[in-house]
Amino acid sequence: MHVNIKKGTVKINNNLKKYREKAEYIQQESAEFLNISIRQYQNLESQTPKSVIQFQKLAKLYGTTIDDLLEQEAENKLTTK
Repeated sequence: MHVNIKKGTVKINNNLKKYREKAEYIQQESAEFLNISIRQYQNLESQTPKSVIQFQKLAKLYGTTIDDLLEQEAENKLTTK
């Protein structure tokens, strides 16, 4: 199953980076958790992840939900938690 999201892509990418940083992971650690190369992980942060499974794994790693990763206002949640 793939997610086809065009509107809000930049926010989703920013959300991935912000949640990764909040969880105190570096890109290499996130890549290892997903069992992908660092380059593939960097692409996730610069493009919208296409796989629901990738969203599930990233949400688990960062201690959040897929909804939060996709949320347009994630920045507000990160600063208030």
